[in-house]
Amino acid sequence: MILRDLARPSKGLTLVELLVALGIMAALISILMPAIFASRERAREIQCTNKLRQIGIGVANFHSQMGRLPGVQTFWADLSPSLELGLEQNANQSRDQLYAKAEAFLTCPSETLSDPGSRINYFLNNGSAINPRNGSADFDSIAKPPPWRHLSFRDFTDGLSNTAYMSERMRLDLKTDDRCFWKNGGTSQFGQGEERGLFLDLNEQFELKLLKKQPNYIYFSDQGLDNYFYYDHLWQPNRPIVYGLVIARYDLVIPPSSSHSSGVNLLFSDGSIRPIYDTIDHVMWLAIGSRNGGESESEK
Repeated sequence: MILRDLARPSKGLTLVELLVALGIMAALISILMPAIFASRERAREIQCTNKLRQIGIGVANFHSQMGRLPGVQTFWADLSPSLELGLEQNANQSRDQLYAKAEAFLTCPSETLSDPGSRINYFLNNGSAINPRNGSADFDSIAKPPPWRHLSFRDFTDGLSNTAYMSERMRLDLKTDDRCFWKNGGTSQFGQGEERGLFLDLNEQFELKLLKKQPNYIYFSDQGLDNYFYYDHLWQPNRPIVYGLVIARYDLVIPPSSSHSSGVNLLFSDGSIRPIYDTIDHVMWLAIGSRNGGESESEK
């Protein structure tokens, strides 16, 4: 009996069987993990959309109560009661301390960087014109309204559903992120009505690799929230931020950016949210950036 038991083959796995099993498991993981990551990013994208939707509702509520839109410098404080942000500003609080209270809401769920100089990912639309023109730049933009007065929905003659109000901008790693550039050289000057020329010039500079990184450039750090609480429509989403363009518009181009697979989320002035792909037609992108540019419906 003892000899017969010793002669029985072992019921354990052989080395070959173990390797085969591990290979199958590795193949399954390689197939499933991208799907898991994609589903998680989709969930974060939905969270981002919901935040923008809440902001849109807050803006509409504020307008119905006050007869005007929230102020630029007081934007989040104006919406604080509606969004329950707890931003009761007083003389003993700095702007950074104020935003730190609501950082969880003001940060896109897909944001991966932690920058103490930047507390927010959501920015107002600064229009699509180089100079003050057609209500779409500088004092006539949403981000920079005319001095001494607030905008109201009456100023959006292109229609609320046709005009972008807010979008997202990701924090940038100044040393590694390809969306941080300095335009090296070039003396082209672009004035009023020459947005198309600026767009073509930016594309040419980008394709010829004439745009050079400017690491640690302070204007890219988002620390100046008072001065740079905006994005613009001069270049399509997820293009580089460009400084030093020799244009009569703060010399700065700041496209929106995100880590979402569907492009950037855009809050329109009627409260609707639409994903905008990086490949959006430039003429249409310019059109939805202006609030009273008079573009036709086909352009919108």
